[in-house]
Amino acid sequence: MRRMPEEPVIHPSQVMLIRNTQDGQAECLLMDRRTLHVSCTAAELLEHFCLQYGSTMKGRQDAFRMIMHTRQKTPVMISHSSRRIFFPVVSPDDPDCVWLCSNEILKCRNRGNGRSTVMFMNGDEYELDHDARTLLKQMKRCEKYLQMFT
Repeated sequence: MRRMPEEPVIHPSQVMLIRNTQDGQAECLLMDRRTLHVSCTAAELLEHFCLQYGSTMKGRQDAFRMIMHTRQKTPVMISHSSRRIFFPVVSPDDPDCVWLCSNEILKCRNRGNGRSTVMFMNGDEYELDHDARTLLKQMKRCEKYLQMFT
């Protein structure tokens, strides 16, 4: 795993979306409408976020799999206290995988031809090459998981 850069410091509560770029680095869409590039992959950034709260990404995903009886596209709850949970749109092994913060999504809608638009709580929209039904299913799984800890 590559070492996280010293600067800039990113807190998980600022991030709405994480995706890998062509050069193998992560790009984050932040709540204040900035886009930030970091010198690690999306998975490495999520691992860093989990470690900030005393767990590993694998540990968080193993817990989700065990509790929810699921195996594919496993979400990652960064912290039980903050209840921030990110889910992958496709397999995390796919280089085009986008991770969305379930807590920040206002709604999803189909655009046709297997495309969808995600609207975030701050009003930003992001278009994806995936059907909204898949995103909504992932969001429901995240919501159900969070309800277990209420």
